Amino acid sequence: MAHRALECGDILEEIFSYIHFDGPAYGRIGFGEREICKRTLKSATLVNKTFSNHALNIFWREIRSEAVALSVLPALKFKLVDIQYPKRAGVPSFLEAQEWTYVRIPCRPCSAFSSHDGQVLDGGISAADLDRFRQYAGRVRSVWIVDEETQPDIRFPVIQRLTAQLGGPLFPNLTHLKWNAKNVLSLSANTGRILLCMAGLHLQTLALWPPLWLSETDASRFFLQLSGLAPALALGSPQIQEIEMDNVDWHNRHDIYQTWDPLCAAQFIGAFKLLEKVHVDVHYMNDEVLDALLSLPRLAHLRLCTNCDWDSHTALSDGTHGCFRSLHTLDINSTHSVATSLVQRCEWPALRVLHAAIWKTLPSVRVRRTDYDVSPPLCYIVAFFEVVAATLSPLLDELQVSGHVGCTIPLAHFSISPLRPMHLLRFIELDFLSPSACVGLHDIALNWPDLETFRIHMESQLKHSSLQILLDVASACPRLRVVALNAFALPLGPHLDLHGLVSHDLERIEVSNLEWNNSPNNKVGLLATQVESVFQKLDLEEMMRWALGRSPMERTDWLALLREMNRIRQTKTSLEQAMSDDGAFASV
Repeated sequence: MAHRALECGDILEEIFSYIHFDGPAYGRIGFGEREICKRTLKSATLVNKTFSNHALNIFWREIRSEAVALSVLPALKFKLVDIQYPKRAGVPSFLEAQEWTYVRIPCRPCSAFSSHDGQVLDGGISAADLDRFRQYAGRVRSVWIVDEETQPDIRFPVIQRLTAQLGGPLFPNLTHLKWNAKNVLSLSANTGRILLCMAGLHLQTLALWPPLWLSETDASRFFLQLSGLAPALALGSPQIQEIEMDNVDWHNRHDIYQTWDPLCAAQFIGAFKLLEKVHVDVHYMNDEVLDALLSLPRLAHLRLCTNCDWDSHTALSDGTHGCFRSLHTLDINSTHSVATSLVQRCEWPALRVLHAAIWKTLPSVRVRRTDYDVSPPLCYIVAFFEVVAATLSPLLDELQVSGHVGCTIPLAHFSISPLRPMHLLRFIELDFLSPSACVGLHDIALNWPDLETFRIHMESQLKHSSLQILLDVASACPRLRVVALNAFALPLGPHLDLHGLVSHDLERIEVSNLEWNNSPNNKVGLLATQVESVFQKLDLEEMMRWALGRSPMERTDWLALLREMNRIRQTKTSLEQAMSDDGAFASV
């Protein structure tokens, strides 16, 4: 008999919180740790009924495919079929050549449901098997990948027959659904309808990926067909609060790259009126997409990407479009013209966070992006900053801007100077700077009195100025607590300009890219003395652990500097303790 303490749900939740491997923490732990968690959970299922129930809830909370759940049905078996990629695609050898699909045992042709070779799920599933399936399917909260099969009309008839027998959606308590149409190679009337079998009253998050291999004509038909499913999906899942319509490519190699048709995206987004978070990656921006976004009264987080050479297709009419009354976070990954027009032509009373990646006009979706220069001229960055400062200065407290500058011009530091009026900034990250971009940074940073976090991604020529950049910002921003640099090297000169800074409460410095180096000890010692005397609250031991985690190399200037600063601090502490002990002894 189980201990009475195990009747308390809070105690069980605390016990099992140490062996979770799903949810937000899933991506933060290593493969080995996840496997240990799984083995522990398997052991827990054998302890008693109470432990078994909780362990199974964790196991089944998140599954990689609906096939995992269907595998509990004895009447359903699986087989490998070849994936017939189109010859024109030039598919590389590292992609999968086969996939699992369904086949019933025994096979019986059925004219009511079309399928490959006439094989469908046998209707004779016993009541006991169906109840067992319900026990497992009811535990599922997230189906991460529901790939559409490369051979059409095999999976959907099986799932449709099963949901009819269940009398509702396949997973009645599902909250997160990710559907990947990457492997749709040909269209049928049922393409995309698998979503309707998954839709339920508890669904809150829906993520979609477009097909990768269809011709332009078939892709247009796909987007039109999927648009027609949006009203029915919204009716079956009225509580959806987050939609992600992401792009798709080959393992992030960008050889083939596909985004969403704007009309399809607009109709999908507009069908769900309770959306609070939207991520949409479209061919180009137009009024239909913008109007759909503006129609969402609860929208708080928007990520908008336009990634192809259809800037001329962007048709945003002149004048103010509307007001994003609830939008708190705006993330734009687009060309300069789209980003600037959007900021100028809408009102943003609740906006506090702006992330922007500004690029040149990109090539078409079928072109290798790595062969194309996407760096915008510096004037585009300056112009975007001017628009942001003029429109959003009284609002923003977080700003992140990237866009690799394709040219270096005199007075490049003016790329930052338009940000002077943004006095409320507490977080800023810049990833576009040319070698001369940080000239005058101290005077500009004086306008950010509340700044707490400063992140900068520098060109390699600036790495010798990294410590000076740190001092420029810290001396101007008394509330600064975190500085992140993408590169570090000891300064070329013997001294740093402290700007009169004597003491600062900076807590952490992060350097992401560490290079092997072995500078003279006397130079490291001099700089360590200067820096440690100013930043006495730095957590040096934690910073050393973080740096070693980023790079196993021991002989780097940054680690040498941290170790010397730590040695100086320990020596000071020992001397102070000794003086204190001597004073106490003298008083006695």
